[in-house]
Amino acid sequence: MAESKKKPSGCLIAILVVVGLIVALVVAVYLVVKSDRGQEFFAALDVAMEAHQAPGTDAMRGIGCESPMVMTVAMMASTATGVLGGFDFQGEFDDTSKSFVEATKDVANEIVLVCHAESSGNEKSIGRNAPGCAALASAYAKAVIDGPERVIVMAQKSDGSGECGGYYGRDGKRLGGIGKDFSFVPDN
Repeated sequence: MAESKKKPSGCLIAILVVVGLIVALVVAVYLVVKSDRGQEFFAALDVAMEAHQAPGTDAMRGIGCESPMVMTVAMMASTATGVLGGFDFQGEFDDTSKSFVEATKDVANEIVLVCHAESSGNEKSIGRNAPGCAALASAYAKAVIDGPERVIVMAQKSDGSGECGGYYGRDGKRLGGIGKDFSFVPDN
C-alpha cells in the first residue's frame, strides 16, 4: 500500500497568506516612513499639531473656531510642502510648493490665524453669530499680550461660506488685504 502524503490544510494556507500580507504591509509602511517624502509629510504633521496648540488657539476656540491654528507664513509654506508635495496656491504659482516658499519669504515671520468653523449646528460659527476676522484678531491679541501689532487672519466655514481674510491690528481693525504672496495690501 502506497503511503499518502498529507496536504496542508486550507486554514494553514489562509494563515500564511494573511501573515505574508501583514509583513508586506509593514515593510511598505516602513519604506514610506523612511523615505524623504514620508519624512516631509510627518514633519508637516508636526507643524500642524504645533499650530493647533499654539498660544491664542484656546481664545479662538472660545469664539467658535473648531479647528484653530496659529502659525507663521513660513510654517504654512513648509506644511504645504510636506503635505501636498506640490502646491498651486490659487493658480498663482507654477508647479511646486517651493515656489510658494520662495514667493512668501519676505513675509515668512508674519503670524497667520486660521479659523475653521462647522457650517451647521454651531451658533458661534463663521457667518452665524460669527466671530469674524476682527473678533478673531482681537481674541488672539487679548490672549497673546506680547503678540505682533498685526496678524493675517483667514477664516471660513466648512461649506466654504462666511469667508473673511486680511491683515488685522490688535484692536481688530482691518488694516489691509492679503496679496497673492501673502504681502500686505493696504485698503484704500
